[in-house]
This record gives sequence, C-alpha cells and structure tokens, in this order.
Amino acid sequence: MRKSLLELIGVAFALALSTAVFAVGMGGINVSSGLGQPLKADIDLMAVSKVEKASLIARLASPDAYKDAGLEYPYGNKFRFQIESRADGEPYLKVSSEHPINDPFV
Repeated sequence: MRKSLLELIGVAFALALSTAVFAVGMGGINVSSGLGQPLKADIDLMAVSKVEKASLIARLASPDAYKDAGLEYPYGNKFRFQIESRADGEPYLKVSSEHPINDPFV
C-alpha cells in the first residue's frame, strides 16, 4: 500500500510543481491512517532550501496527467497537500483526504 501511495503522490507532486524547476527529492512516507479513514500521510522532502520551500506548490495533477501515467484519477475525493516543517526545521509534505479511503492503494 505504501509503495503505491508513494508512487501516486510522487507523480501528482512532480507534475504539479510550478514552472520553476527544483531538485526536490521525496523520502520515506509515514501513513498514520487506516482503511476506511481519511488519508493522513507525511512524506519527507529532501534537498529543499528555505528559498525553494517558500516557492513550492503541491497539488493533485490533472486528469490528463493521470491518464498519461496510466493511473485512474481519484474522482470524488479531495486531497490536501501542505508543505510543512518538522520541529528540527526539516520540510515534509503533509497529505490528507476529505473522505475515507476504502481501497488498499490510492
């Protein structure tokens, strides 16, 4: 489940960045929700400077981007993406959904 979720979020995140190009790596994912609950996950962001962090925008990719990647677009569920900082200042991507996730992968 984690690998599929990470791949989907990675595709969405990569395709949704603004026109500026940054070398942002994605690290481990921590999913703190279970099946039948709204998604709550944190993804570590690697190699992000303070200047880059301020300009990052994360959002769900378009339905066409999903189609081009061979993935099904998650109609009917709204996902929220926020760039946050941990207590030690390290950035991460906070991902959540409005509705419960009932599939073992997203």
